[in-house]
Amino acid sequence: MAVLVLCGAGTVAQRTEATASQTSQDTLVTVRWGARPGVTRYRLQLANDRDFADIVVDRVVYGHEYQVNELLPGRYFWRIASLDGRLGEFSSPGVIEIAQNAAPTTRPIVPPTRERTSAGAFTVVTRSGWYAAFTEVSRPMPAHLRSRDAMDIVATTNEGRVVALDGLNGVALWIRQLNSKTASPLTIAIRDGSGLENVLVISATDLTLLDGKSGKDIWHDTLPGVVSTAVADGDKVFAVDNSLERAFLINASTAKLIAEVRLPARVVGAPLFMNALGASSVVVALEDGRLQAFDESGKLTRSGDAAAAVTTGPLFVRTPRGQLVLVGTRNSLTALNAEDLRPLGRVTLKDSPRGSLFAQDLDNDGMPEVVLFTESSRVVVVKSDEGKVIWEADAKRADAASFADLNGDHVLDLLITGREGPAFALSGRDGAIIWKDESSAQIVTNHAPATIQRSSLVVSSPAGVLFIATDPARGGLCALEFPQAVAPRN
Repeated sequence: MAVLVLCGAGTVAQRTEATASQTSQDTLVTVRWGARPGVTRYRLQLANDRDFADIVVDRVVYGHEYQVNELLPGRYFWRIASLDGRLGEFSSPGVIEIAQNAAPTTRPIVPPTRERTSAGAFTVVTRSGWYAAFTEVSRPMPAHLRSRDAMDIVATTNEGRVVALDGLNGVALWIRQLNSKTASPLTIAIRDGSGLENVLVISATDLTLLDGKSGKDIWHDTLPGVVSTAVADGDKVFAVDNSLERAFLINASTAKLIAEVRLPARVVGAPLFMNALGASSVVVALEDGRLQAFDESGKLTRSGDAAAAVTTGPLFVRTPRGQLVLVGTRNSLTALNAEDLRPLGRVTLKDSPRGSLFAQDLDNDGMPEVVLFTESSRVVVVKSDEGKVIWEADAKRADAASFADLNGDHVLDLLITGREGPAFALSGRDGAIIWKDESSAQIVTNHAPATIQRSSLVVSSPAGVLFIATDPARGGLCALEFPQAVAPRN
């Protein structure tokens, strides 16, 4: 087993399992290891400590070497384990040292591959991005942890870990192991006065605010209830305990419980923060069809009724008809006036919406379209100002999408990761399939459990956008780059 590292000038260290050499002009670290019979996949870990409590890189690697060029000067420890079928034993740790005066280098770019439409024309170009290996990772979310101009990624694992990654290269910024053993805790981005974001982690009744740059504790507290869903607006957090039909309004900056709210029924989907009357309020949709709005003190200010069982959380949109709150109801999409929650009308659908509703101006005409997913595994796009269904398509049992203009037609397309088959993209113009991730199709079909719902998001890159999705077949997060693509502005 051998490793080539770039360290202090003029030194060569010899070990039984590793050698080290140096250069003063390059920080590119190449880790190599001996092949193991019948093994093609390995799990590579780099950490700041010999016990691997503070891991900085954790990835699945194909082959027998890997290059890293994002490490800051200092000492690191690395180890490798076989990963075909099951995780084998890790090797004894090796050491990597990077000098203070080492200069950064650029990672080689994998040549792009192209996908064809049914007509044979090239429309969507993709190329490899990065891969970060974690056990049962879920709920990736974007966050401005270090800069308002750069997007990082925060995700959780079923081992109770919170992981922060550089959105452009997948390198771990920090990894935090929670004391709570709750699988896949909730994470919420909390914006501070500088415009950067910290991370609020909710594990059942435990709340921990982590510093976005370092992952260190800012404060820790508990709630008198088990949180099932929560949303934030600045430093205000509205957390729902559906088991006891109540909610908590929290100031995340001061760790203060502002109010405890009693609810008349269970909440469907996520609550909604909106500003419809010149002041911030939070709206919840209840399973019996009622909607309620609360002010920043937790006081009930208005209520309405969708006149049907609610199947999704609420969505706020602005149209020429005014400000609307939309909710999915049985076989329909129902619109209410955002100012007084008075019902205005509904769009009849073939079946019931589920999950979340999304508002995106797909065709760039200044008017958002509503994107929804249904119980029969369809995705439906509705014009918000007309209530007209534009198109619908098979969603492969997905319940969410990411948005970017992939083929340069100035219309945002839908990137989808369903429970069935590989990730794919639908044209925002008409719902036609314009791309499918053939590289992972066989792995997903043969190994991914059909019950797992994958999550995805899109972040801007210097060359286009990165499509980042959970990968249940291999474990971890996988990023794929679409050069020249344009992501929507949030």
